[in-house]
Amino acid sequence: MWWDEDWDDAVRRLFPAVVRRLVARHLAEADAQDACQEAWLELLRKPCALRDRDRLEAWLCTTARRCSARMIARRAREGAAPPRSPEPSPETRVVLAERDQKLWSVVADLPDRSRRLLYLLAHRPELSIAQIAADLGVSPASVATLRRRCCERVRRRLQAEGFQRG
Repeated sequence: MWWDEDWDDAVRRLFPAVVRRLVARHLAEADAQDACQEAWLELLRKPCALRDRDRLEAWLCTTARRCSARMIARRAREGAAPPRSPEPSPETRVVLAERDQKLWSVVADLPDRSRRLLYLLAHRPELSIAQIAADLGVSPASVATLRRRCCERVRRRLQAEGFQRG
């Protein structure tokens, strides 16, 4: 199949992204992971359902949303309320805001192409690799390397300023 070489990389890259989108839609983390896993299983069961491999992330998001809707409907029929993601404490919100502010200030200091790449990855997740490459003026094959280098540069800078991974 077309994904034989790319399967591990696709799962590693897209699973967290799809889960984050489901959690943002007020689904509990565990339920979001279950729905995402169900979407991947659906792809394995019906690989022809994905007509355009460049649309894999969008297909997974849509399929995972449908899986989560079925999960919620099933619970409603069974009389159980779906668990909600806990609301972060005020302290947690302050720490997250500080982290986000520092992250984007580090990104703002990057060269233009690196800054644009990270912006597109963070704020335009629906774009395909080909679309990102076209926007940056690079080949699609070089996007992953550029992304890795940008993220490593940001990671080193944040660690130098006292932020820890985790």
